[in-house]
Amino acid sequence: MLGVLLVLASSCATGLGPKAVRSERPDYNHQIVRSNDAELLLNLVRLRYNDSMLFLGVGGVVAQYAYDASLNAGGQAGGGTSSATFGTALDYGEKPTITYTPLTGEEFAQRLLAPIPLESVMLFEHLLDLEPGRDEFVVTSFPYQRKPSEVGLRCRSLLGVLYFLSQSVEVPPEDAQAGLVTVTEDAAGRPFDWSVVTRKIMTIHSQQKRPDNAFIAVQHRGWWFYIADDDQTSKATWGLLNILFALQSASAQGKSPLLTLPIGK
Repeated sequence: MLGVLLVLASSCATGLGPKAVRSERPDYNHQIVRSNDAELLLNLVRLRYNDSMLFLGVGGVVAQYAYDASLNAGGQAGGGTSSATFGTALDYGEKPTITYTPLTGEEFAQRLLAPIPLESVMLFEHLLDLEPGRDEFVVTSFPYQRKPSEVGLRCRSLLGVLYFLSQSVEVPPEDAQAGLVTVTEDAAGRPFDWSVVTRKIMTIHSQQKRPDNAFIAVQHRGWWFYIADDDQTSKATWGLLNILFALQSASAQGKSPLLTLPIGK
């Protein structure tokens, strides 16, 4: 009996690592993606309210797994009676350590304020609506004196892109009336309807209750801001924005993480 229990305990431990990779890596992947999306949306909303932005990158995830198997046995004999008891204890635990690296200082300024390189913009040349029938174009960056056979581009900074997209946030009327956001006016002095421009590429809704069908949702100043899950235009723009943000990232080699948190006991 003792040998059987030991075999069972050892078989449970066999392959623990590969099983953890198969079952838990997708969970980490899913949660990190959701966290990154939520952080980017939160910073867009903050920018619309002229609040301070902060990007907190996940520098690393170290998952430690512990497995312990124990066996206990006991018995008594005498007076014509005998008894025996056996017991096993299996203990499995996961202790992940999450490393967060705030984007600050020179890296923050370089990523947000530097113009997006022309090479990065050309990755999306299927969106430039170029002249049909022409196979080749000469692309020049600003400043330029464009010829008919050339395409002239003036690249924004990532901060400029984020500021423009922040105008797609539908601010609650109460916050607009309270002066919590900047209200752009047209030539006649009336509030400019940014949705005329931004609705073609992105729409960020707002409401008091947590949305039921949201692609991304964050809470700020007592309101929920979200992109609808069936809004394919906004989701496509969101994917391109994530790529641009990654392309603008500066190398973090040689920099120490500022905050490391062990999760669990």
